[in-house]
Amino acid sequence: MRIETSKIPRGESDSVFEVTPEELELDREDVRIPEPLAASVHFSRLDREIVARGRLSGKVILICSRCLKPFEYRIDESFSFVIELASTAPSAVRLGDEDIVQVSSYGAVVEIKNELRDLVILSIPMMPVCSKDCRGTAPGKWEIHTDERR
Repeated sequence: MRIETSKIPRGESDSVFEVTPEELELDREDVRIPEPLAASVHFSRLDREIVARGRLSGKVILICSRCLKPFEYRIDESFSFVIELASTAPSAVRLGDEDIVQVSSYGAVVEIKNELRDLVILSIPMMPVCSKDCRGTAPGKWEIHTDERR
């Protein structure tokens, strides 16, 4: 996903787009994105600064850590960053570890694909479970014993 700063008008504006699984390049066995994710960004452009606040939502298919079956999981995450327009900055940059990036005021491109991919990865639980009642791969086979001597 690329943001062209020259196409963002002064004042307030909104952009809605889809992020395809191919764009995210999320090659993991335990996560599958069956359809494009919905993204929306609200821009506030001042003289030398663009503030962007957005949401990324959709569904992903995860593998349950108990029963090992795939299940649908909904993500709905917000993100934000600031683009500072400067006369000496580069004209094409990636959004880095900072939430503020300096770009050329003469029209620049900001790449946010990596940040959206990270947002998806961070929204996924470490031990995903398909339901609270999931009994795992062999229900009833294992017994849990507690030490009642305490």
